[in-house]
Amino acid sequence: MGYSVALQTDGKIIVAGRSNNGLDDFGLCRYNTNGTLDNTFGTGGKLTTDFGNSSDEGRSVAIQSDGKIVVTGGSNGDFALACYNNVVTGIEETAIDELINIYPNLSTGTFTVKFTALKGNEAEIKVLNVIGETVYYKKAGITQEHELKEIDLGKITTGIYIVQVKVGEKQFYKKLMIDY
Repeated sequence: MGYSVALQTDGKIIVAGRSNNGLDDFGLCRYNTNGTLDNTFGTGGKLTTDFGNSSDEGRSVAIQSDGKIVVTGGSNGDFALACYNNVVTGIEETAIDELINIYPNLSTGTFTVKFTALKGNEAEIKVLNVIGETVYYKKAGITQEHELKEIDLGKITTGIYIVQVKVGEKQFYKKLMIDY
């Protein structure tokens, strides 16, 4: 159930409220300018935050000047606040596997980015954690038709990460799972 609406600078719409998964949790949805759910946000355009074994609901949402989403509300009768950085955990990965592939994608911190048919370009490779913080960054020239770049994140925390690859004006996103 939605209680509050905010408009992002790109015209996308954020709705905050509650989502019921047995107990109520903070619920956020992001809609594209045409009214469809934005599949690059959360999971299928939706995101929930659970403050523990209690009833939670977001009652007000605001967008900060830096783009962060701030939601206030309540949790089990107390005040609750959540701040979200670029929440891109649900990633559309259509039609890019031919150009960019990442493997293995249950990694222990080392993985390979394979570039196909992008020779002569420079790539920026970023790895982001789920709250949008950059945990790895590298620029790499693509000099071959089939180029492999090995990325070593070291002993990074187990979890889901986003690999963002920028080639020219195009950006590609892939989910990466780390487990030991």
